Amino acid sequence: MLFVRTNVREDSHRPPSQISIPKHIIAGLSIPVNQTVTVQMGQAKSMATITPSRQGESIYMHSSLLKSLHIPAGTRFLLGYNQIAETLYLGPLLGVLLTRIQRDEHLSPFGSLQSFMNELSYTYNQKGGQLFVFCAEDLHRTRKTISGFVQIENEWHSVSMPLPDCIYNRCASRKSEKNSATLELMEICEKSGIPVFNHRFVNKWQVHEALHNDSDSRKYLPETILYRKECPLFDMLTSHSFLYFKPTHGSMGRGIVRLRKNLGSYTVEYLHKNKLVTRTHNSLPSLQKFLNKRSKNKSYVLQQGIQLIGINSNPTDFRVLAQKNKNGKWAVTSTIARTGENHLVSNVARGGSMLSPKTVLNEYGPWRGNHPPSVSALKQVALQIAESLESKLVGHYAEFGIDLGIDDTGHIWLLEVNSKPSKSYTSLPGINRADILDQRARPSVLRLIEYTAFLSGYQTLLPVKKQPKKRKTMHRIDNDTVISGDKG
Repeated sequence: MLFVRTNVREDSHRPPSQISIPKHIIAGLSIPVNQTVTVQMGQAKSMATITPSRQGESIYMHSSLLKSLHIPAGTRFLLGYNQIAETLYLGPLLGVLLTRIQRDEHLSPFGSLQSFMNELSYTYNQKGGQLFVFCAEDLHRTRKTISGFVQIENEWHSVSMPLPDCIYNRCASRKSEKNSATLELMEICEKSGIPVFNHRFVNKWQVHEALHNDSDSRKYLPETILYRKECPLFDMLTSHSFLYFKPTHGSMGRGIVRLRKNLGSYTVEYLHKNKLVTRTHNSLPSLQKFLNKRSKNKSYVLQQGIQLIGINSNPTDFRVLAQKNKNGKWAVTSTIARTGENHLVSNVARGGSMLSPKTVLNEYGPWRGNHPPSVSALKQVALQIAESLESKLVGHYAEFGIDLGIDDTGHIWLLEVNSKPSKSYTSLPGINRADILDQRARPSVLRLIEYTAFLSGYQTLLPVKKQPKKRKTMHRIDNDTVISGDKG
């Protein structure tokens, strides 16, 4: 099935159930003329008759047809026709699920995700798709529509949209993922066959259990146990030079405590207002009392501490972003090295800095062996972990932020997995502008777009190479090219 990029425009002078399409697009896509077909955008469907028009790249509809399909006029889509289903497809339509939207802010309704949403929406539209942003509470169950926010001329406006082809889950908290509105939305999506990816947050213990049961991934795991009052704390402190006490649901280094056994005492280190605090406990019961009070009946793990490579006693780790690509396969999109500034965690949000992974591997020795791991080796480990997690966890995932560490023997360790990695520009090197429309889209955004096109049945939104003129399966249309896909 072929697709062509096109603009959808309103023409109230034509009959309500008629679509006017340029002749060369009709010929290129083998669309029947003067016949009634199904027209579908997202999950919305309507019947319409196809009529030919002059050359151009736009198709025209009556306002009532636009309204029944919930299509914002002037929007760019990919257009394709499935002869077997006798259906004209407009899309892909991506919904982005958020926890909260500042509805009175037309320029910046999405808080810390604003720059990312601007970039994603702009790039998606340039590639031929449409994106809208919504909260679970915006669903109108009986009408099967959503009051979503669409970007029109650099402003975001609330419009009624149909259920989309797929949904990118960017809920900001575990609590919001479990509220009744979100659960109802997920139920409707499951019944309607709408893919929802980045299913939910994963916690440290879930990740450890999933990977510990996989023989290929187990070797990258530090020893980890759930913290309990009766857990073998003394044995672990004796077996390892130090331990980490981590909240299972924590992120960005919050709540982490480092524990160390000394001669006759125990040392704890943690961050308070981004400053390192050190305390000493003279007995194991005193240490346990401190840990019990700090955990406040929340779930924590005890994890083997790894002496990571670094500089000036500051630990360095590697954030590898693994995403599904245009073929639905895991691929590494980016790798950065992060060096901490507080001797406890390397997270950039806690005062760390970013470096080239190659520079770190070449300069941050000395290694106890002559063969430090390569960037390629880090990527292979990350892909192994992503594939293992997908096979073990319940739900649909399409991106993982995978934090890896390396000790001075060159062994690679898994430190953390984030199923909803940060999209803030403050976490990226060399980028601090909110207005990104004149910059090239990040590779992570392009890969996200590729995968949503794959999920929705549109093979790709990215430009394809020009084919020789003798190839009749490709048709030039006003600087855009018909591209193939598998919708339907």
